[in-house]
Amino acid sequence: MATDGVLGYDVIFSGEPDRKYVCPICLVVMRDAVQTTCGHRFCRECIVQVASRSHPKCKCPVDNTWFNIQQEMFPDVAVQREILSLEVKCDQVSAGCPWHGELRDLQNHLLGCGFIEVECEFGCSRQKVLRCELDRHQENCDRRPVTCEHCNDSMPCIELTRHQLLDCKKLPLGCTQCGQCGIQRGGIQRHLDLDCPKAMVPCPYLKYGCTHKGKRDEISNHEKMASEKHLAMLKLQTEQQNYRMKVMETEISQLASLLESQKLIMEEKIITLTEHQRHSFNGRLQWKISLLPGQTKYTSPSFYTGLPGYKLHMCLELKGHMERDVSYASMFVILEKGEYDDEIFFPFNARVKAMVLSVDPDLNQNVAPVLIHCRNIPRCNAEGVVFNSLRGRLRFMQTDHLLSSQFCVNNTIFLGIKVADI
Repeated sequence: MATDGVLGYDVIFSGEPDRKYVCPICLVVMRDAVQTTCGHRFCRECIVQVASRSHPKCKCPVDNTWFNIQQEMFPDVAVQREILSLEVKCDQVSAGCPWHGELRDLQNHLLGCGFIEVECEFGCSRQKVLRCELDRHQENCDRRPVTCEHCNDSMPCIELTRHQLLDCKKLPLGCTQCGQCGIQRGGIQRHLDLDCPKAMVPCPYLKYGCTHKGKRDEISNHEKMASEKHLAMLKLQTEQQNYRMKVMETEISQLASLLESQKLIMEEKIITLTEHQRHSFNGRLQWKISLLPGQTKYTSPSFYTGLPGYKLHMCLELKGHMERDVSYASMFVILEKGEYDDEIFFPFNARVKAMVLSVDPDLNQNVAPVLIHCRNIPRCNAEGVVFNSLRGRLRFMQTDHLLSSQFCVNNTIFLGIKVADI
């Protein structure tokens, strides 16, 4: 067969081949012999490689004659037939193979030659085995697959003993306590925990304080002999549990009271937070009034003059004053009982500016602010009532002007309120 770099037949011939069969290029017997017009023969692949440098022209390596490899070279069938009839020996003759025959039969022989080394399919430590010895080797290979007779798990033969000694859950064993045989390894612990009459077990009254241990088949005698002791333990345990229950009931009652007080505190904080979210704390208020049929008196949301500050609200009466058949809207400032009254000074003194905002884009002109002087308003009493606390303007604005399209659109009026110190 051809070896690396040799394209001809580099095989073992029974006798020395005739020189006419030897390729002048690779120097072994020609494979697929071809002949040129100058009469020389070569392996087909050898001369093709030589011609590749000047294809299709080629110089004969023997006599330097130029020829066209496509037109002036042809297969030498007669020589090919003679070469294939040469007698050869198997490549493995040194390993003991006795085969010899014609070259044309060598490849088929090598496909089944028993003296060629092959790999063991089980991946054992012997990497190569003669093909003729493979069956016998695999019958005894330490990596051949075997099945555990107890658990039916499959594994390499070399691991079977270790598996059965250490791992197999179904290997039958004997109990070291009572001597019972045939217990699977996986069930030994269950046997000791539940069934073995000679296993050491604690007294059933362990949780009540009994520390005795004995063999399972003898523990019932212990229970009979120590019945009074066990009853005393039960009584003590019951008393301790009753005491703990009373302590827990007291703690639960205290926690319930604490929870209730915390609930009240939380409710107060929620009310305070809601109050803060609902009120302004900068002494300013933008008041949107939605007019309702038949209603002439409107009260604003409460607001604070600061934080801390006084709590106020505004009151608008659309027909609060009549003078010479002219109706006027009246505006009043009312002091309320506030959250911060204990932190601020009384009486209350301030100037309140009230201004009607124009909503007509063509007449974008607000009414000049109307000042309401609040002087010497006392603090609210415990019931939230302030005597002599009303401050305002009876003639805040003519009613018809207030309800005109300059200030009233879709039955809505906007007012701006600002509190300033006197």
